[in-house]
Amino acid sequence: NMAEVIELQKLKLAELRQECEARGLETKGNKGELIARLQAYLEEHAH
Repeated sequence: NMAEVIELQKLKLAELRQECEARGLETKGNKGELIARLQAYLEEHAH
């Protein structure tokens, strides 16, 4: 949802890496890549 997307934009790079790591996602890449990766994950696992 949009709220989650906006929250992701607010996170620091280190925080985004932690979010990725917590979900077993790749932690390499720049902020935009990490956000895209987390968004895709959240969309896939949205209920």
